[in-house]
Amino acid sequence: MASCAAPDSALPIGKSDELEVATPVVTIGFPLDLDETPNFGMIAGFDHKYLGRYFSTTHLRVNATTQRGEAGAPLLNLKGEVVGIVVSSLENGSSCYAVPIEAAEKIRGDFVRFGEVRHGWIGANVTQAPASVEGSRAEITEISATTPANDSGLRPGDILLQVGKIKVREPEDVLDASFFLTAGDVVPITVARGGEKLILDVQADIHPAVKNVPMLPDGTQLPAAATLRFNRAIPLSLQPGSQRRP
Repeated sequence: MASCAAPDSALPIGKSDELEVATPVVTIGFPLDLDETPNFGMIAGFDHKYLGRYFSTTHLRVNATTQRGEAGAPLLNLKGEVVGIVVSSLENGSSCYAVPIEAAEKIRGDFVRFGEVRHGWIGANVTQAPASVEGSRAEITEISATTPANDSGLRPGDILLQVGKIKVREPEDVLDASFFLTAGDVVPITVARGGEKLILDVQADIHPAVKNVPMLPDGTQLPAAATLRFNRAIPLSLQPGSQRRP
């Protein structure tokens, strides 16, 4: 049975990387304006995309029924720790997607620090390498001029191994790595080059799509997020084929 904290205390935060397919989980939501309603299910998958559209970070697919009003419900492991947040339902509510708790904490941390979400960007194209190097097939193919990637010493041909705390094995892993970049922060990037491992410090920048911040008539700047159009908050440029740009 799942154990939960007292009603007046915060739920403990768990780790989504401890989840596996078939791990049992519990959601507790407020469907249809009813009282809190627990629901039991299990992890069905870890998805980068759905119906051909990429997520901004890996989503947890959960075999748990959902109803209207349950978006935002915590996803708990059987220790009562929050490992995700329910964000959408699938197949007439027969299952749902949840974002890992680390992704939710990244958003919360940005709001605490800046009052808005500040996804970072380094300006490098990534595609699938013909062969695996040090367990990774994510190869940098192009680096734009006057970008953090160019200034840090990254080069085309480098194989991405790790960005910050996120290990990279396939080009799709760059999605997760990009999501956790924060503009202004310095992130260590590990690459394989010429048979050696190199760690380069890169200071992430604000994505060019949000640099032109508009002002109200009185001169007040709007948050950077206000300049984003639908589906442009992702801090990378999805290129044809398997190319990615963190």
